[in-house]
Amino acid sequence: MAKLLNYTTEIPASRTVAEIYALLSEGGARAIMSEYDGSQKPTGICFQLITTFGPIMYRLPANVTAAQTVLNAMTKRTGRDKIPDRYYNDRDQAERVAWRIVRDWVEVQLAIHQLGQAKLEQIMLPFAVTPDGRTYYERVVERGSLALPEPKKEEPRPVGPVTVGLEVVQ
Repeated sequence: MAKLLNYTTEIPASRTVAEIYALLSEGGARAIMSEYDGSQKPTGICFQLITTFGPIMYRLPANVTAAQTVLNAMTKRTGRDKIPDRYYNDRDQAERVAWRIVRDWVEVQLAIHQLGQAKLEQIMLPFAVTPDGRTYYERVVERGSLALPEPKKEEPRPVGPVTVGLEVVQ
């Protein structure tokens, strides 16, 4: 396993979130807001894009707990010897790393869009917020399949008498 990206960053999460706002704004976002936990730490960014399907809201999370788990697993203390022990159980560092990686990801995805390699709604699809407030990806996980639901079959409508030429056909 390679070293974790940005594991040495000292850039505060608040600054990185502001940079993500700027990237999304430059990328065409019409609305942007942050989500916070009970400690007023940012947990995600929601933004709206105008797409070929109309306005769509997206939610990008920063999973700080996952970042901390990876940092812990990659320290010398665990025998993996990939990164220094000072990052072991450092929640603030995990937050900085998680947000920095989200920022890098957003920048790369916007570059892919700018080059015409994909539409933004295509790139961001897993993060699209569905009417029930969950992301498309969360709905797929709940469903247990990437397959789209079967289309609803419409009941055939009864057809009344039809006039063909001068005859009435039943």
